Amino acid sequence: MRDDYEQMLVRYRAEKKRIKALFRFLNQRPKKELDSLFYPLYQEIFFRYDCTQCANCCTGLGPMFLDKDIERLSDYFRMKKKQFISCYLKTDEDGDYVFAEMPCPFLCDDNRCLVYNDRPKACREFPHLLDGMTKEVLKKTELNGEVCPPVAEILLLLLDRFQIKA
Repeated sequence: MRDDYEQMLVRYRAEKKRIKALFRFLNQRPKKELDSLFYPLYQEIFFRYDCTQCANCCTGLGPMFLDKDIERLSDYFRMKKKQFISCYLKTDEDGDYVFAEMPCPFLCDDNRCLVYNDRPKACREFPHLLDGMTKEVLKKTELNGEVCPPVAEILLLLLDRFQIKA
């Protein structure tokens, strides 16, 4: 991973107490306010990053597979659904399908996705900043800041913008 991407994650992790305080603050804000806060920051910051220079999400965070994802990827690989599931997936503690092993088996050596056009919905929507800021999405966002440099940068900016103290 590029050094500046790693440094962003190091900065984020060093602010653990302030990040917790930020999320306590954000959880008290109305959803509409959060959406209008995150969307412009996403637009401003994400274009500066090249995900193929990082791929942390593909090496450490496995997506949850919906039935449509399994159907699409089974078709892509010309496999039956059961064959695709037995080859690539397992069920997690919540009963959801996830990769049997990480990193993602479709991650190529150049950090590009073999199935990019057919990737799971969770991968398409990562890091979920445009999903609408529910409490569930906020929880994911806090975790995603640990692995995704642009999310970390957005959250560090919010720490300063709202002058969050530990």
